[in-house]
Amino acid sequence: MKNIFIGFIFIFLNFNITIGSSTISLMPSFIGYLLLIRGITELSKETEFFMKVLPISKGAFIYSLIVFILDLIGIRFRGIFDLILGLVYAMLHIYISYHIILGISKLEKITGKDLNSRNLLTYWKISAICICTTYLMISFVPMLSMMAILINFCMVLLFLYGMYKCKNQYYM
Repeated sequence: MKNIFIGFIFIFLNFNITIGSSTISLMPSFIGYLLLIRGITELSKETEFFMKVLPISKGAFIYSLIVFILDLIGIRFRGIFDLILGLVYAMLHIYISYHIILGISKLEKITGKDLNSRNLLTYWKISAICICTTYLMISFVPMLSMMAILINFCMVLLFLYGMYKCKNQYYM
């Protein structure tokens, strides 16, 4: 569970340094997906539910590694192609996090512990709506898009706190 929590930190929080045309991610998402894959593999011993999301997590790892390398060497896609790639990546992220929450819910039933899955699912739902709103409204209503980004940021922080509580409850 610890690897999943730390992996989500790397995936959700993104700090970059830009030097010329190169962008260096201080918390690369591919490391987050690598940790997520380790955590999923560890938890699959308790319930096979986590294995359903493993192949997609590996795909997200490869995608985020490629993006990291392209950013590092200064290659960036522009326009609609960049928007489509960003949307596909966001949908992968939404799908993976949803299935991890479902796996945590299944763990709750197996262990009899409250692992905070209900709150995680609530934060996830609001975040997913905000992500979709951002992509749908970015060209049409930029202010609504900006509000969705701010709300999503708050949900990400709440989600990470919820995962922190989940991790602690799991190890108790």
